Amino acid sequence: MIECMKRGISINQWHVDRKGKLYQNRSFLFEDMRVVISIFDDHLRVKTAYRMTDVHDANLIDKLKKREEEARHDYAI
Repeated sequence: MIECMKRGISINQWHVDRKGKLYQNRSFLFEDMRVVISIFDDHLRVKTAYRMTDVHDANLIDKLKKREEEARHDYAI
């Protein structure tokens, strides 16, 4: 998970919580791992970390490269 956050590409997403406060989610993608953290004023929270593909997939490298290219942008919600 830490390696994914250090070496992976990241996608920024901005959200508003139930109280109307703006916070940022950052998704990190590296190889077959995805890590999502929430960034608040005074702390970080890991929301989820998981593998995106089956490790026995014969087309794993091609799928990862395609997914990485598709994820190279930031957007707001």
